[in-house]
Amino acid sequence: MTAPVVTESSSNLRGKAIAMTAPVITKNEDENDKSAETMQFILPAEYDSMSKIPAPTNPDVRIVEIPSAIGAVYHTNGKVDVKKGDELAVSLVGQLSED
Repeated sequence: MTAPVVTESSSNLRGKAIAMTAPVITKNEDENDKSAETMQFILPAEYDSMSKIPAPTNPDVRIVEIPSAIGAVYHTNGKVDVKKGDELAVSLVGQLSED
């Protein structure tokens, strides 16, 4: 599941497919407002600078550079709501403490 992106400046808006990435980060600042939900895709390593990232063809898609950081990922299937996310965070912290 990717949004099409432009790989050349042309009036012919053919996009370039980018492989589905993991992790996918979803955020919703207001659980009552579905339009407040955002989704972030971590791009593959080959896109290691902003100049290498193809421009989105969809005006709702934005490319944002996020500073590098060290993190931990908890693998789960399906959508996670705030309550479940809090439970998973506690579990992850416990696992990291054991490791």
